[in-house]
Formats: sequence, structure tokens, C-alpha cells
Amino acid sequence: MFGLLTYLGVIALADSINPTAAILQIYLLSTPNPVKRSATFILGVFLAYFIAGCLLALGFTKLIENIINYIGSYIYILQFLIGVAMIVFALSINPYSSEKAIDKPKVTKPINTFLLGLSVTFLEAPTALPYIIAIERIVQSKLSSIEVIFTLIFYNFIFVFPLLGLLLIYLFYREQSARLILKIAYQITKYSPKIFQILLFIIGVWLIIESMGMRNL
Repeated sequence: MFGLLTYLGVIALADSINPTAAILQIYLLSTPNPVKRSATFILGVFLAYFIAGCLLALGFTKLIENIINYIGSYIYILQFLIGVAMIVFALSINPYSSEKAIDKPKVTKPINTFLLGLSVTFLEAPTALPYIIAIERIVQSKLSSIEVIFTLIFYNFIFVFPLLGLLLIYLFYREQSARLILKIAYQITKYSPKIFQILLFIIGVWLIIESMGMRNL
């Protein structure tokens, strides 16, 4: 179980690099009543990803297990192809592209920031690849339903940790937080594509090496 959580933790770390959500969180922290608005935004992001994970891991468990059983000993080929796909996806990312301007939400009531978190998460389809890889590994591990739920909670806590970090910075450094958060926003915009690219590449290589080990078993 520890090995699985370590594996999922690395993937979740790559998945958590989400400039759009981070910049929206920074904007919410600059509005009146920022704690409630940013907290409900984080809750929306967490619940959207968690529910999606539960639907995939629990709703399609039998289907995925049937596919795995059908493939049988050639499962390493599927893992190898997934690893190659992640490397190709990583190499296709332009790490020096400037972040597109993000429209600021005009309505910032807590219920609306909660819905904003839901919608942003559902619409960020390109960043879902690490999550799909994680869910595939969860299903392969043949966990009970309760274990799947707690594993997904663990994964999604790491996924929203950067957003929680921004909120904690604001709470502990209220007077200096504006300047500090703006610096963080600049760093996120500048370096997150490169970091995301590197982490995806490493995970892809990891999957390929592991699949080659499975072949030799």
C-alpha cells in the first residue's frame, strides 16, 4: 500500500500543477471576503476531481478489470504504450509559452466560487492524463471500495495542496501576502509548464521501465 501511495503521490504532484486554478485562486484572495471565497473554490475543485475519480474507479472497475484480464500477461504492453504516450505528451508541451490571460469571475459569492471550482476542474481536460494513469493503477491494485475512496482522498488532497498553500500564505502573512502572492503568481506562470513537462516525462519513463520489468517476470 505504501508503494501505491508513493506512486500516486508523485503523479498527483504533477497533476497539481494547474496555472489556471492557481491564478484564479490568487485573484479570489485579492477580493473582499477572500478566505470564504477561496476556500469554497478549493472545495469545488476537490469535489469535482474526487467525484470524477470515484465514477471512474468504482463505476468502471468491472470494465477495466475485464480489459486487464482479457489482455492478461500482455498488460505490460499497455503500460509501455501509456508511458510512451505520456512522454510524447510531455514533449509536445511548449515550456516557454506565455500563459493566456484568464478572465476574472465577475460574481464572487461563495456559491459561485464553489461552482467556479467545479467548472474549472471539469474543463481542464488536458491535465487529466495523470489522473487517468493513477486510476488505472488503483483499479489494478484490487482495493476495496473504502480503500479506493480513501486513496482518492489522499490523491486529491495533494492535487489541491498548492491552492491550500496559497490560502495558508494569506492567512499567516496577511499584511505581506499581496506582494508575496503576486511573486508566486509570476513564478507559476513562468515555470509551471516546464515543471509539468519534466514530471510527465519522468512518469512516462518510469512506466516504460516498470513495464519492461513486468515483461521479464
